[in-house]
Amino acid sequence: MKKRSKLYSIGETSKLKNLSIKALRYYHKEKILMPAYINESTGYRYYSAEQFIHIDIIKAGRQLNVSIEEMRKIFSSANTEELLYFLEQKKKDIDSQINQLNSVKNKIDILRKRIDDSFNIMNDEDFKVTHFQERYLMTTPSTEGTESSDLLDY
Repeated sequence: MKKRSKLYSIGETSKLKNLSIKALRYYHKEKILMPAYINESTGYRYYSAEQFIHIDIIKAGRQLNVSIEEMRKIFSSANTEELLYFLEQKKKDIDSQINQLNSVKNKIDILRKRIDDSFNIMNDEDFKVTHFQERYLMTTPSTEGTESSDLLDY
């Protein structure tokens, strides 16, 4: 005779796994996490301890911004190798995002240094600002065949 594992009500599961009852119902509706047992007369949902790992996977996936559709695909296949491959791909995506963010951070650091250098120059007592008399520049359209060296003579 096979020993039946203990079932936990949706409220107990919610408290044990720190996941709202509303979320558990949503994951059931989306066919991502089906309760181990549903009482036909009351409609109460019950979960087994074995399903707690699925809840952990769902929670981790949500933290990684895994879509509901991706979750459904992961759980419908019930293939550990596919899950591991999916997680590895997510890790590569995150590494790429980290590299992009580090690049942006480095550009911000460079800009900040340039701004600081400019302020330091301006605050230097030897720094002088000279204003030049207003000047005008006159331009004329160039003609076809005019070489750039010809323009320098003007």
